[in-house]
Amino acid sequence: MNDQERESLQRDLSDALAALQQNKPVSTLDGLADHLVKLGSPFRFHAALIRGAMERKDHGAIMAQLIQVLTKLERGVT
Repeated sequence: MNDQERESLQRDLSDALAALQQNKPVSTLDGLADHLVKLGSPFRFHAALIRGAMERKDHGAIMAQLIQVLTKLERGVT
């Protein structure tokens, strides 16, 4: 993933997190989870947890995973 792709993903994740914090629906979560799966093992687990939380409608768990992914991206984990 190049720097531009990383920044775009971080923006999308941040937007999703902000929407959830405001109790707004986020239609892009499934697509973001798909993108995380494609990034490989450091992110695949988070994608699975996000999907599980989506099924349970557990916004707190989704937000926690988004924060963890954003932290990894900021640290440069690939």
